[in-house]
Amino acid sequence: MRALVFLFLVAAANAKVFTQCEIAKVFKNAGMDGYRGRTGTISLDDWVCTAYHESRYKTDAFNDRNRDGTKDYGIFQINNHWWCTDGHPSHNGCKISCSSLLNDDISDDIRCAKQVAREQGIVAWNGWKDFCKGKDISHFTRDCGL
Repeated sequence: MRALVFLFLVAAANAKVFTQCEIAKVFKNAGMDGYRGRTGTISLDDWVCTAYHESRYKTDAFNDRNRDGTKDYGIFQINNHWWCTDGHPSHNGCKISCSSLLNDDISDDIRCAKQVAREQGIVAWNGWKDFCKGKDISHFTRDCGL
């Protein structure tokens, strides 16, 4: 338990909250605009909308209230049962430690999100399904000068 508390204190010290346009630029530079996932091409607006509704662009976002007892980490709320490992049994599909998803370097979050998209598509994120799918989400990047 002490190690877990320490982990979150360290993560909080290295956390960042991106602005909408900052995150859009990072995602675009990382090749996420037009990324081909399992369920089709994913637009930059889809990614930015998803990250907003999953974490409000907070790199240290953490959710331990899932009904099934799993936990979600980072800007994309990557799940510890399927995609990352935090010491509990995990498929660890991204071959990554969950704690590495809680700092302000989101390159590993992006790599893992792309892995999730390749295997499951953008539909893997409830934030996308509930708030972005089928809606006009063009405002997420419209004024960012991209």
